[in-house]
Amino acid sequence: MEERDVESLLYILGNETRRKILRMLTERSLYTSQLSEILDVGQKAVLQHLEIMKKHGLITLKNKKICLLYTSPSPRDLSTS
Repeated sequence: MEERDVESLLYILGNETRRKILRMLTERSLYTSQLSEILDVGQKAVLQHLEIMKKHGLITLKNKKICLLYTSPSPRDLSTS
């Protein structure tokens, strides 16, 4: 892993909301609306966090018709990236 990648990962995980989201998504897949309700945060804010994590490969998006379902790969899958 390059230094830039490590710095990006530390930046992403330095945010408490993103850490909470990642913990929840490692347990089960959730819709944006579910994350928003659980975290008591607006959907727009949740989407911004999800986009950052998706961009860096920490989560994946499963498009279910008009709903967006997010999930996280297992820790084993992350270590092979």
